[in-house]
Amino acid sequence: MNSITVNKIKCQRDLFNIPEHIVYLNTAYMSPLSNKVQKAILNGSIIETQPWRIDPKLHFFSFLNQIKISFAELFKISHKNVSLIPSASYGISTAAKNIKLTKTKNKILILKDQFPSNVYPWMELVRNNKGSIEKIDSCNEKSITEKLIYRINEQVIAVAIPNIRWTDGYVLDLERISIACKNYDVKLILDLTQSAGAMEIDLGKIKPDFAIIANYKWMLGPYSTGFMYVSDNFIEGIPLEETWIGRKNSEDFSKLTVYQSEYNFDSLRFDMGQRANFILMPGVMAALEQLHDWGIKNIENTLYENNKIICKGLNELGFDILEENKRAPHFISAKLPCLDGNLVIKKLKMNNIFISERSGYLRITPHLWNNEQDFLKLLECLKLIIN
Repeated sequence: MNSITVNKIKCQRDLFNIPEHIVYLNTAYMSPLSNKVQKAILNGSIIETQPWRIDPKLHFFSFLNQIKISFAELFKISHKNVSLIPSASYGISTAAKNIKLTKTKNKILILKDQFPSNVYPWMELVRNNKGSIEKIDSCNEKSITEKLIYRINEQVIAVAIPNIRWTDGYVLDLERISIACKNYDVKLILDLTQSAGAMEIDLGKIKPDFAIIANYKWMLGPYSTGFMYVSDNFIEGIPLEETWIGRKNSEDFSKLTVYQSEYNFDSLRFDMGQRANFILMPGVMAALEQLHDWGIKNIENTLYENNKIICKGLNELGFDILEENKRAPHFISAKLPCLDGNLVIKKLKMNNIFISERSGYLRITPHLWNNEQDFLKLLECLKLIIN
């Protein structure tokens, strides 16, 4: 068996436009664009000022195929199963459109406090088809993974969950859940927005039916871009919108009015309208290249090691922190019952320190642009606020 060398990455602040006095610990809200991504987007916008330079074969097809290949390599899947989408809600809605409820198989399992984009499409699906939703939460004797697996049965048509809960970083065992789903012919739909890019994820092993990722957080890409994995089971499914590029022979611009009843090959049918976005797509590629350069396992290891520094300090200040074996390596959620979370956020912001508050937790999510000095500033400021 080949061993894989995992390295800790040094601080990468010089690759981002983050002033020294700013302590940005809020990747779960939105990643800053790197200088490389910003430059790629700027170059893309220049091309659109000179549309005669836009080549149909390159910009509408081959470059986008390269982006899909780059993404697929990170998650160990075929690029033929990758679609370009603008948002998580777009991907989840596409998945919901392809899930068929029956009289005996009509229940959908989700998590309590799940992000709304992975809730509202399912609410509409069950409302229109006389189904039901069950929300899974942890309890003292069982983890969320165990409780979710326990609730999978013949009545369940789909499990629609994240890899980690966005409020507190609670992590689920997707491989175990996938096995349980397959035992009951249950479809598995994943929102990986809060984990993809920061945790190594092997979709080839997990084998979900759909996996959706918005780019603007841990994937370090521009807003309004994302990816959707569509399994072979659904590769001939129904797209959310009927685009011209999703139809057969769309590569031949001279014959677009020879209307086609057949869809295009592979997952291209699921690609969003105006997928060729000449401004943002170069930024998506630049972000993917950066993830390849660092290596996602190296990112995961570095964030885990850095977060241990913060967690140690938070424990010393008396904060309750989700146990290490329950949380994702890049996520910290902290709670102090006597503190007003919104007030803490406001006071931290006054000191140029940026984190989030979600469902009663202080959500602290650093990245490679942070250094130990940032962590100490956060802890010192929290100490002053508590006192």
